[in-house]
Amino acid sequence: SPSRIVVRLRARDRDESFYPDKIEYRFFPNERSLVTAIILEEIDFARIDGATAAVEISRQSRRYRVQPLPPPHYAVSLISYNFGTAILRSKNVRQALAYGINREEIYKRYLAISGADMLHGPFDEDSDNAAPGMNDYDYNPKKAIALLQSEGWRDTDNDKIMDRDGQPLRFRLFFPEGLSVDEQIVRQIEIDWLRLGIDVQPIPMAASSINDRLRVGEFDAVLHKHRFDETPESLEGLFGDGAGGGHFKYLNANFNRTLQSCKRLKDSKTRIPSLQRLQLILNYD
Repeated sequence: SPSRIVVRLRARDRDESFYPDKIEYRFFPNERSLVTAIILEEIDFARIDGATAAVEISRQSRRYRVQPLPPPHYAVSLISYNFGTAILRSKNVRQALAYGINREEIYKRYLAISGADMLHGPFDEDSDNAAPGMNDYDYNPKKAIALLQSEGWRDTDNDKIMDRDGQPLRFRLFFPEGLSVDEQIVRQIEIDWLRLGIDVQPIPMAASSINDRLRVGEFDAVLHKHRFDETPESLEGLFGDGAGGGHFKYLNANFNRTLQSCKRLKDSKTRIPSLQRLQLILNYD
């Protein structure tokens, strides 16, 4: 059924009392309902994303053992923008959005407990492939407003939302439904952007629906998870080849040329400079 899968086991040639007669996989609409089911001892085993939920379970029940699991290498959460959306096509607007998010505050409130790292690029900063000189886009609301104004965005009707040519600075932000930490992050981003006069509309969606939207390019912005490898193919897999295709309709001729030359270099050490160049281009855009 949509809420569960039941697998019944047949062990006719073995001692049936030793084996379970079935395994039941249950699906929960959100993390809160899963945690409640665990505390009520309705669940034998579960994997959860949030450290906060794990702490709550360990406090509420002594019958579970909470075991930390290392995340997949280079698994990151990031906001991606659709370059095919008129508002987000501007580099200045995208940079303003970055300067307008107080990431340090978000990290301290919601992510520090989980031991997460705050990255400024797709690779760990102690990697040989990580590009030096990346812009951190530290929280700077004044700079964000200046960038928006340079693109003609003003609050002409005094409704607290910037507009241009009668169009409000408004777009949708999809994010995975049911995960409390993602909901908290998006809520804080919404507050940060609203202070600048940006009207973002957060929309929770099932992960499968987000993947479908990414595949066909029907989105404005999305908070999602992605796993990078330290290869040009990995960058291309998410951002495209810079020719205007891929999920994000990313268009940059310099990125396209650098990507093609980087892919022709098979030795990992030889291609480090061009792989770093790709990251700097993405960072600037």
